[in-house]
Amino acid sequence: MLQLLSHFVYLAFVALGVFAVGNALRGLIYKPESRLEAFLAGSGMGFVALSAALFFLGILKLFVAPVFLTLHLILLAFLVAQAKQLVNLLIPDLSWLKGSSLFVRFAFLVFAVIAVLNFTVASSPPVSADALLYHLAIPKIYLSEGGIVHIPWLQVISEMPMSIDLLYMYGMSLLDGKLSQLIGAYMSFLSSLVVFLLARRLTLSNQAGIVAAALFLTLPIISVFNVRSYVDIPIAFFALLAISFFLDWIERLELRYAVLVGIFLGMTLAGKTISLVVLAAILACVAVLLFRFPFVSKKKILMQLLVAGAICAAIFLPWIVKSYVHTGDPLHPYLYSHFGGRYWNDDLDRIVLEETYRAKGIGFSPFSLVRFPFEITVNPGRFADTAGITPVFLGFLPLLFLITIKRRAGALLLLALLLVLLYFLLAQYTRYMVPLWGIMSVVTAYIAHNMKGERLVQAGLYLFIMLALAANGIFWMGANADSLPVAIGLESESDYLKANVPTYAATQHLSGIDKDAVVCWYGSGRGYWSSNPYVWCNPFLQAYVNFFNISVPSDLAGRLASLNVSYVLFENEMREPILYGDRLHLRWLYSQRTVDFHMRSNELLFAYLGNHSQKVYEDKSVELYKITPVAVS
Repeated sequence: MLQLLSHFVYLAFVALGVFAVGNALRGLIYKPESRLEAFLAGSGMGFVALSAALFFLGILKLFVAPVFLTLHLILLAFLVAQAKQLVNLLIPDLSWLKGSSLFVRFAFLVFAVIAVLNFTVASSPPVSADALLYHLAIPKIYLSEGGIVHIPWLQVISEMPMSIDLLYMYGMSLLDGKLSQLIGAYMSFLSSLVVFLLARRLTLSNQAGIVAAALFLTLPIISVFNVRSYVDIPIAFFALLAISFFLDWIERLELRYAVLVGIFLGMTLAGKTISLVVLAAILACVAVLLFRFPFVSKKKILMQLLVAGAICAAIFLPWIVKSYVHTGDPLHPYLYSHFGGRYWNDDLDRIVLEETYRAKGIGFSPFSLVRFPFEITVNPGRFADTAGITPVFLGFLPLLFLITIKRRAGALLLLALLLVLLYFLLAQYTRYMVPLWGIMSVVTAYIAHNMKGERLVQAGLYLFIMLALAANGIFWMGANADSLPVAIGLESESDYLKANVPTYAATQHLSGIDKDAVVCWYGSGRGYWSSNPYVWCNPFLQAYVNFFNISVPSDLAGRLASLNVSYVLFENEMREPILYGDRLHLRWLYSQRTVDFHMRSNELLFAYLGNHSQKVYEDKSVELYKITPVAVS
């Protein structure tokens, strides 16, 4: 329990320090209309500034203790300088709860309980697949190397924009990966506050705001991913801030709002490439509004859009330049067919782009588009994630025809429609669509708020939402309850990691017998908990150890020897090909050609191991082999 409290103290330092820096920057741009808006804008700008600073320090190879100490002191200095203002801003005004209905109080209670539970669970050791493969593993490598370096065996991921991952790295520099996970949970919580702000601005009602925030924070897809060091929900924090200020901009056409849109949209794009969907939706919305309101000054709009675009590019483009310098492809691996690239090839391009990223969801026909809202509600397994959303969104949408839609709400609905279309065409992953789920939470609360004239109908809607919130709370327990004991000290971290990370015992065994040995990791590559240096040898997602060009065991022996590999860690999940349809929640579609390549790679590896290794460890998930030294020709 003492360790849990210490992590919360460090999180408070990061949160308050980042806000203090961002609030000073925010004061140079605009004056917010509420304390909540000031807090969210300040926090967002602080995280943008910290991420940008870490990027350029990393490029300069300055990830060293004195530099991190300087960063910590800068945050502390801003925190002390703005202490009085912080106190005034951070004490929430909950007077609106007095006299609120039972429904609103229930929504607030659910929101508060889930928020506290989220922070508690996020303090457990990281175990999620993507966190161990890259969201935390890559920042850990950057820290060990003293800067942002090219990781050729992981470049399919490490050369993507990673602004959020750098914020996780800051948590590691300050304490450990658990603090990184808490920082992610904190940004996810901030996302729910932006949803609250959006709903309150639409309805002028705190009650509607808390309903929207509770709906969003308790969504099953949010419950699963906001406590596991993923980046999708933190990215939504910046995307929803950009959308909020975009709505302000289209109402007032003031430059300050265009600047804020540029800042937060730039951070959104720098978090994940698929966030280009949000940019496309905003630009399409601008085009529609220009057509709808032709009397608006096009010159003024163009100038302000150019300013926003320049700011957005200044935040996003450095990641594009980094990718081009390291791989020869500015959006590796998406533009390989146009630019080529190092440590990549046509076969990997086919496997990754055609099969991994396109073969999912329900297809791309017009009929599939009509089915899309229903399918993603009732059948989330078809969209690459085990958790879904809520039937409340789908149930409430027809009621839009019964209420008056004001201009700001109309613009938000237009954005939602554009996002649905773009996500359908480009990324049928429920987890990638978090900005859309934030908007839908706002729209649902807006509909419920505006059905006041129909008391019986409104009572039914409130009951529907309450049941959904209760169901979401039950889902949260099913998804996260196993992490509570270790978070509060009732289970040892070692036992927890052995139970939840299949490779943990093997990596700890290896570090105990040869802590400096280099490992060829043939499998998932989830190496965050490994103390040994390693090379990811998954044949499908890297060409650093290029199984497409290796035809005999001696060639593989020579390549691994050139990398000073001393051990091979083989994950048993790689033994059999996973064919399409074998599992409900399948992420990949393997063609027969790819299955044959998988089997040939396995045969090649085991032919090599049979002649050049000795098995030194085995459990149900992993086999660990010690390599016999081979001279490099």
